[in-house]
Amino acid sequence: MYLERSGQRIPARVGTHLQATDTVVTGADGSAGIAFVDNSLLSVGPNSVLAIERYAFNSTTHEGAFESSLRRGTLSVVSGKIAKQSPDAMKVKTPSSILGVRGTEFLVRSSD
Repeated sequence: MYLERSGQRIPARVGTHLQATDTVVTGADGSAGIAFVDNSLLSVGPNSVLAIERYAFNSTTHEGAFESSLRRGTLSVVSGKIAKQSPDAMKVKTPSSILGVRGTEFLVRSSD
C-alpha cells in the first residue's frame, strides 16, 4: 500500500497522516483503515484507489466538507460529525455516480 502525493509514491505505514489531496492505493493483498478528526472511519479494500479530494472540519461547530473519489475497489464508511451536522457535506464519487451521504454506514464498490 502507498500514497500518491504531489506526483510521488509514499509508503503508507500505521500512523501516516493524510493530506487533503492524497490518493490511497492498495494492492491485491492490501487494505487500509483511516480515521479522521471528525470521527469518520474509512476502510479501503484490496485493489482499491481512493482519492481524498477535500477535507475540512471545524471542531467547534462540527461543520465541514468531505469529498472523496473511489476510482476502483471497495470502500466501507462510518460517517462522523461532518455528515451528522450537514448531511450534504459528505460525498463519495465513483466513475459512474456521486453518492451523497445521508446515513451513517455504507459500502461502495467500483470496478474498472
